[in-house]
Amino acid sequence: MKNITVDHLADLGAAEVANLPPGVLADLQAEIKAREEVLKCQKSVLESGLQSKYLRQVETALREEGRDSGTVTLVDDAHKVKVNVPKRVKWHARELAVICARIRDNGDDPAEYVKTELKVDERAYQAWPQAIRSVFEPARTVETGKPSFAIEELQS
Repeated sequence: MKNITVDHLADLGAAEVANLPPGVLADLQAEIKAREEVLKCQKSVLESGLQSKYLRQVETALREEGRDSGTVTLVDDAHKVKVNVPKRVKWHARELAVICARIRDNGDDPAEYVKTELKVDERAYQAWPQAIRSVFEPARTVETGKPSFAIEELQS
């Protein structure tokens, strides 16, 4: 059992993994974490190299097309290199609130232009008195996320 590595996991089913001793499970978690860190570093180096190699050409192609984002296909040697530069738009809530007030003042409905999302900070909610929380409870749903597991050897 001690010789099981992450390379063996693809050949095991969930039930077989569940029957492994906790020490082996902890070792597997540690091995996966170490590999993830190495892969993350390797991915970063590769992506930096790809940017160094192609980004100038991509920016030039986008600029020539009057765009600042989107997909560009380059040809390098006998390879087609497809590069996507995603658009990341950020809206400033305070400025949008002012614009919405102006739209409302002009007799129009800002909901035709702006999507509004109402949220309650969970820490604030937990700090409220029960009387206030009970007012908000019908609008609150709690869902659970994916569980995470940490296995540590007991200190004797």
